[in-house]
Amino acid sequence: MKPLRLKAEVAKRPTVAATSQSVIAKVYVDNGVFHLNKPYDYSIHDSLFSEISVGVRVQVPFNGREVEGLLIETVPAESLAGLKPISKVLSSVSVASRRSLELIEAISGAWAAHPYDVIRSAIPPRVASVDREEWIAPIEESKVGKLDRQYLQLPPYMNPYLALAELMGKLTEDKSILVVFPDTKSIERFALLRPDAIVLDSSLERSTRYRNFLRAKYSTKSLVVGSRSAIFADIPDLNTVIIFDEGSEHLYEQRSPGWNARDVGLIRAEIEGLHFIAIGYSPSANLALMIEEGEMKFRSTKSRISVESFQQEFQELLPGRIIPSIRSALRVGPVLVLATRRGYSQAISCSKCRNIALCSCGARLFQRSAASTIECALCEKIYSDWSCSWCSGKTPYLLSRGTTRFAHEIGKALPGVKVVLSEGDTPLADTKSFEGVVIATPGSAPYLSDGYAAVVVLDAEKLVTQSDLKAQERAEQSIFSQAGFLRKDAKFFLVISHNHPIVGALSAWKPSLLSQRQLADRKDVLLPPFAKSISVDISSTETSILIRGLEAAKSDGRLSSNTRILGPTQLKGDLQRVLLLAPLDESQLLVSLIHEYQRRRSASRKTLLAMRIDPYSLTK
Repeated sequence: MKPLRLKAEVAKRPTVAATSQSVIAKVYVDNGVFHLNKPYDYSIHDSLFSEISVGVRVQVPFNGREVEGLLIETVPAESLAGLKPISKVLSSVSVASRRSLELIEAISGAWAAHPYDVIRSAIPPRVASVDREEWIAPIEESKVGKLDRQYLQLPPYMNPYLALAELMGKLTEDKSILVVFPDTKSIERFALLRPDAIVLDSSLERSTRYRNFLRAKYSTKSLVVGSRSAIFADIPDLNTVIIFDEGSEHLYEQRSPGWNARDVGLIRAEIEGLHFIAIGYSPSANLALMIEEGEMKFRSTKSRISVESFQQEFQELLPGRIIPSIRSALRVGPVLVLATRRGYSQAISCSKCRNIALCSCGARLFQRSAASTIECALCEKIYSDWSCSWCSGKTPYLLSRGTTRFAHEIGKALPGVKVVLSEGDTPLADTKSFEGVVIATPGSAPYLSDGYAAVVVLDAEKLVTQSDLKAQERAEQSIFSQAGFLRKDAKFFLVISHNHPIVGALSAWKPSLLSQRQLADRKDVLLPPFAKSISVDISSTETSILIRGLEAAKSDGRLSSNTRILGPTQLKGDLQRVLLLAPLDESQLLVSLIHEYQRRRSASRKTLLAMRIDPYSLTK
């Protein structure tokens, strides 16, 4: 048998169709190269011209390969010499209007990003079968209206999703409304009340999400609800943008460039002349500043809450005086207890010398439950007969108690009372009624139709005394939001110092009593929201070079002399973090400088900086 011989055949270059159109297509190209972020010009084949419109996905040649692009406009051209043609139209269905492209451009500039990094968040991945469904011609966009910004404070004693649904009934019905929620659970709760809403959420199947995205784009008088990426939804007759719980960490995009839905919503409202409504219990520092400066109206809810504080004497979980108060509330109805952490004990110290208990590998020890043994959080080594390595003490002291520990101690303090847990992985469903005590982590508590007879916030002191700059406002938002679980004439119990200002602010239902104090403290030291902040993570070998370059930029006027350079602080491995702060009215210089620095690193084929502009936290 003769051996097989392979034949090589040279394929002929396909014939390029001619174009008689003197038109240039400007295209954002998904090239994966940071510094190549401008629109690129292409010619259009006569055979493709009928499929071309603003916002269609196309395939274009770029640097010897075929990549995806988004057509942003067509302009007349005197000459097409030297231009490469668009290879093909991936779909004739437009996924972006001129107005949404303007928003994408604005956000990529504000967060020093490549436009396609924003496009990936703004426009869901294409599903060919959905594109082939019948979509009506693009609807003409409504005219830009007058910008209006409001913060609507939610009332206590009421399910906030019912309050939002009532608000929907008061808004105009002849235009579309967009509501952005921090998480899927919130979307699901509201969708039960408004099943007619078009839902945009990453938890949906890919085809469903893309279909809903196109439904929102090709319809009018719609109610569109979704998670943070929904803030970019291209809705032709959009009139109102509502951000629910605008201070939530979940509204901050985790991927580069790290935008957040609240600030994108404010920029979008300004571009499109929309009504912007933030709805929640206590505004973030950013919006509190806008309210103080008259840039946003604050629509307060007049109410009062019966608040009792219980001060810890010896770091005990349940101060003695609180037990009779909880028993009294249980005679009226169920009680909700808010715990800040899951688990039993997240750390252990010695009762004798108070040193933190560590494993031989260096990690901390913890305990899963009252019946379990002490173990290492990293290598999982079991310590069945633990003793302190410093003083040989035999009695462990539990630190950072979690829900399981709370349930254990509350069960001992209230014998015969039903105690259940509601946590992130196993949340209890909303229900009509319940008996006993529900211990829940923030965001996992079930709503009851009749509300709870009391809400108890344990370890509230720890909530408000964390080192994170966001700790205070996060604690306020969390504590104020628990009032939505109360029934009328219910009690609110705080385990906190009697003279803490949050006690009076909660009782009077006036978060401004707290926010005004916070703003005064931050203004004196030029911290957000009075400053634009940028965190930069960079190799320790380059840190000094970066800092010297920034100082030189301050000296020659390319950067404001008021810009503060903090750090570096050591992160994991070889990385260090440098924090940059600039006054708001001089912050564009800082953003532009960092953007150009990134572009030059990219052009030099250096690793890009891990960077966040206005991150959620400055200390994480």
